[in-house]
Amino acid sequence: MSSDKAGLKGAALHFLRTDGPRGFLMRFAFVYAAATLVMQVFGLWLQAPVYEIYLRAFAENDGDITAYADELNAVSLQSNLGSLLMLPVSLAIWVMFEGASQRRYIRAEGFRLRISADEGRLALVGLIWGALLIGGYFALALGAIIPGVIAGATAGVAAGVIVGGLIFLGVSWPRSGCSRACHPLRR
Repeated sequence: MSSDKAGLKGAALHFLRTDGPRGFLMRFAFVYAAATLVMQVFGLWLQAPVYEIYLRAFAENDGDITAYADELNAVSLQSNLGSLLMLPVSLAIWVMFEGASQRRYIRAEGFRLRISADEGRLALVGLIWGALLIGGYFALALGAIIPGVIAGATAGVAAGVIVGGLIFLGVSWPRSGCSRACHPLRR
């Protein structure tokens, strides 16, 4: 590996100077682009009935979709339920490419997509991070927004914004027990 000084140029061009199997990056990028294109085309196909109603509304009714509202609601529900099928496929594609990337950098293996125990662990970690993100949103709502709304209802909008903002900052501010490595801007 190169021992260039840290900087924007070194970070941007690091992939050109890494050791390991040659051609990995181009194969990875090409297959990823192809998989993304296939997923987008499939997603557009699933949503085609919705687009067809909007096109009809613009062509026949000068863009007024109120006449098509019932039809649009029925088709939207059906299309969105069909799009839920994309979630496990998207997760599988993500873990296959993430696994290929990890194997390249950790084990110096060539590019190969597969589903194995490594990908299962990556999927589990991804799902845990997703659950933590959703939990964080709920914690933010319960910890800052709700007291802010209560303060705003009793003491005015400005007080609500200040209370909610202070709670948010108090919760998200770095703790004193954290080392400087956690917060490189604090010196």
